[in-house]
Amino acid sequence: PPSLCQLSQHPIARWTCLSVSSVAMGAVTSVLTDGVSKLLMPADGSYTKDWYGFGPATPNSLLVVGHVRLEVADLGLAGRFFAEALGAVPPKSPGGDVEGEICFAAGASTFVLAAAAEAKAWPGQFYVWVTDIQAARTACGVLQTELGQLVVLQELCLKREDRVDVLVLREPSTGHVFMVNQAPKGYDKMLAAAGFLEEAGARPNLLTLMDVQVNIPPTASAGLTAFYRIFLGASGRRAEGGCKVDFSAGESIRQALTFKEEDDDTEESKLGEATAGSLCLYLPSHDKFTQAYNKCLKADIVTSPPSSEAQGDLLEFRFRRCIVPASGDLLLNLEHIIRSPLHSECPIPNEVAASEALRRA
Repeated sequence: PPSLCQLSQHPIARWTCLSVSSVAMGAVTSVLTDGVSKLLMPADGSYTKDWYGFGPATPNSLLVVGHVRLEVADLGLAGRFFAEALGAVPPKSPGGDVEGEICFAAGASTFVLAAAAEAKAWPGQFYVWVTDIQAARTACGVLQTELGQLVVLQELCLKREDRVDVLVLREPSTGHVFMVNQAPKGYDKMLAAAGFLEEAGARPNLLTLMDVQVNIPPTASAGLTAFYRIFLGASGRRAEGGCKVDFSAGESIRQALTFKEEDDDTEESKLGEATAGSLCLYLPSHDKFTQAYNKCLKADIVTSPPSSEAQGDLLEFRFRRCIVPASGDLLLNLEHIIRSPLHSECPIPNEVAASEALRRA
């Protein structure tokens, strides 16, 4: 894919580059250079022509990213960003909000915002699709003016100078970064038919979470690829500049968990540094879940439940330590909540989950 410099020289590209800190600017540069292939997705014409889906799933895809839990310094401010800038709404089945948390739906996934006194920004970025990116652009401008804080880090116009194709946004409370594209025409109807949106009435602007990116030191990719393959039975494939884990549920959900290698001068001491927030991942079948639990238990990385309390009806377990399978060396310190598709909070309809399990058996 082209470099950031090449993109900026695109004959019909227009960049709006706002004055931001060097840290924020580095995050934006990383987002745009690492995810540049996503800038062309959805493909040309997809806003005006009917869209026919994602195509075949990547082999060994996991089921879905259930939720992402983000620490935020100001719950009210972060909530305004999601509700007003992204146009997000609460999930159809909240699953029981707790004090100090707010939930917002993103298709089959949920963002859980949790108040934290020493909140830290997610070490990467989130790639999402919206119904109307021009509406999102307008809403971000209004919110930015009202708050007197930076919300729009950059915007990119590739096809027409008067219409934005990509927004890079900064959640103003803590600095979480979002890359925003407009969804293909008809994708909202596909989500509604799958049960992730209301069939009638106004649709939320935030439609789906497509990719969760986590930045890692350059030496960690090979080990993480092996970890997800061996312990979770995932695709765990190498990608340019890192590695990736794929997710697939029916015809309407395709997602990725992407690990992006940082610059070569990143200190190796960052290996295993605790990462704020957590990920909830659903495995494609209960058998796969059981196998993953047994492997993680044997490797002594399970943090909950204790092995003495695990019963035959176990539907969830947790770990923080992603390790090199051969040596046990720590690669990533991020809480993972691993769930069976039989879990009561699984967002994928039972028939779709059962079909996915049968297809992959």
